[in-house]
Amino acid sequence: MILLSIPVFVGLYPKFPGGTLTALRAVFAVRPLADAACVAPLARLRGDLRFVTIAAVDAGIEFAATLLTIALAAWGAGALALVMPRAAGSVAKTVLYLWFTRGSVDEDAQDGGAGPGCRTCAPQ
Repeated sequence: MILLSIPVFVGLYPKFPGGTLTALRAVFAVRPLADAACVAPLARLRGDLRFVTIAAVDAGIEFAATLLTIALAAWGAGALALVMPRAAGSVAKTVLYLWFTRGSVDEDAQDGGAGPGCRTCAPQ
């Protein structure tokens, strides 16, 4: 939907450079996808009580995004300097959360949810 809105925004803001506005909207389109892909690995880390890992990833990504914002602004990237690092940060968080959850297997998922770890299926 965000990508489909690009022509509308370009028409609404004729004084704003069309290429920059198109790039901004394209970057906006990536972030919700990355945030959605992040939910399952983040839930797995929380379930495994790996809060230090979550904090380290979040702090590292935010620090890197801040440095990238400053660098892009100094380079003259304009509005992209505010948007691009946050979208890249969302993608990086998703990749790191997935990396830290590799090898983490849910016991219920191994036996189809009917094993001894399943509170709703196992006999009491």
